[in-house]
Amino acid sequence: MRVFDNIGILAQRIWAGFLETIALFGRYAPFSGTLALLFLALAFSFFIISAIGTFVPSVGNWSFFVVTLIGRLPGPAAFCLCAGLLLGPLSFLTFWLDLCKFRIPFWVPRRIVYFELKRPPVIIGLLVVMILTAWWVSLHNVRVIEPAAGSMSPNSRASLDAEWAAWRARCAPGETTPHPIIVAISGGASRAGLWGLRVLDEVDNEAPRHTSIFAVSSVSGGSLGAAAYLSTLADQDSRSCTLDRFPDDPERTLRREQAFQDAMRADALGPLLAGLLWGDVARALLGLPADVVRRGIDSVHRTAAPGQSIDTAIRGGDRADALEEAFERNWRDAVAAHQPFASGVYDFSAPYLALFYDAQGKPRGEVPLWLANGSDDQSGDRILTAPFSFAFAGASPFPAAKDALGLLHADIRISTAIDNTARFPYLSPAGELAPVGDPPAPNPAQIIDGGYFENEGLQTALELARWLRRHGADPVVVEASADADPIEEDQIPRCDRLRDDPERPNGQQRPLQLLAPVIGVYTARSGHSNVALRDALREFCGASGQRFFHFYLYDKPDGGIPLNWALSEAVARYIWDAELGYGGNADELQRLKATLGKL
Repeated sequence: MRVFDNIGILAQRIWAGFLETIALFGRYAPFSGTLALLFLALAFSFFIISAIGTFVPSVGNWSFFVVTLIGRLPGPAAFCLCAGLLLGPLSFLTFWLDLCKFRIPFWVPRRIVYFELKRPPVIIGLLVVMILTAWWVSLHNVRVIEPAAGSMSPNSRASLDAEWAAWRARCAPGETTPHPIIVAISGGASRAGLWGLRVLDEVDNEAPRHTSIFAVSSVSGGSLGAAAYLSTLADQDSRSCTLDRFPDDPERTLRREQAFQDAMRADALGPLLAGLLWGDVARALLGLPADVVRRGIDSVHRTAAPGQSIDTAIRGGDRADALEEAFERNWRDAVAAHQPFASGVYDFSAPYLALFYDAQGKPRGEVPLWLANGSDDQSGDRILTAPFSFAFAGASPFPAAKDALGLLHADIRISTAIDNTARFPYLSPAGELAPVGDPPAPNPAQIIDGGYFENEGLQTALELARWLRRHGADPVVVEASADADPIEEDQIPRCDRLRDDPERPNGQQRPLQLLAPVIGVYTARSGHSNVALRDALREFCGASGQRFFHFYLYDKPDGGIPLNWALSEAVARYIWDAELGYGGNADELQRLKATLGKL
């Protein structure tokens, strides 16, 4: 009976402490107590909104309200506002628990001893809860489009052979030896997206009528440019294998180019940081009870509808979701501002597989295949988001690569396909490929940035090119590297020049011994890319003609090009207008034109 009395006393102290904390905030807050309480109420409202989507499955992303409101601010401003709003609830919680004067009972022989906790370790306690929650519950499952929403099932994807046949029939009819073009785009945040899109646009413009781009292999930021190109091409009424150029209306082409630039350079950090400080905090604190509630809802649903289950994985509402929605919004806003298209382009919220298949589920043919390169956090292998089936008749052309859509058992949004390649450390969380269905697979794969495996996207492009050669094609491989580092011209791997001196060091500053192991693991990915680039030179720069072309994003002469999810208008305009004519890119472009003109 005494225990119940103590519980009642504790409840009274908690309520009294709550009221006293409100009074203290109203009395001692700077400027105005009323204003402080209003901001406190706003912060708690944002937290509650973010928490709702954590508990209830299949309700969409509730946190997008917060992300949309705060994400309109530039990245640093969004972070400062989010951090400022979070300080209010944290301060309130600290005051409240301090005023509650918790008494913790300890049972000793013949009596109970009470220990009063006068200064509760609030921040440490919250960190412990967040760490344990992330350990026991998957908080960053990849978003999916469930079949009930009308999306195509990954099991219905055509084979790579069928996709190749569809492209030949549509884009190279009658060609005995077709010349499909494969474009590989490196990682590098927004600059890689814009540079990759610029190269795609130029290659597309130079492709003769009897050939076109067959596939795009992208990594990280390069996937943003790939998505813009593919979405535009997929939406054309002409169903052409290349972008419509509107010779009678050149202004329209210019508007499209401006839309491309605006979408690629637009700020994506503001929404990402808002998602980090709201969506991620809410789910990290409430993930355990949310997981129990979701499983309970699924159990009730199964009782009411035997044989049917609810996807209980906690999807969306985190900073990865916020980044994906930023991609969607930036693309939508750029298109709306310039209206360069005959009809609405495919929105980045559209299903990924809708880019490549018609309403009857048949390959379209004219839209290049998109191989989005991610990495497996558990094995280090590639995880490819691809529009074709991985059930190959013989050996897979992509050794040790996993199938992202096959692991998920569902389609995803175009924006999610971008993020599947761009989950860079801490900026975007590792995504769990928890399958849709019952029962869930134990220990699902964790997808991270494709640059961990190889940052150029070239390894996958070369494997596809080798497969095409075995099927009677003479492919052309184009690489768009977005390093933007100071480099000597003869160190860029190109068919006409490359000086490899095994006795020449790189000339970089010696790293600290403490950091050397970490730096070595990170820079090893560049070593993988260097090997792939030399494989490309050996295999596609033969006597039969140049079939490999490398376009390098040089450092801006009067200032660097930032590695960021936001670019200034001046930098974006420089990349689009000047880089293809800078350094060795000008000669490389002329060689590409000459080669394509002879095909």
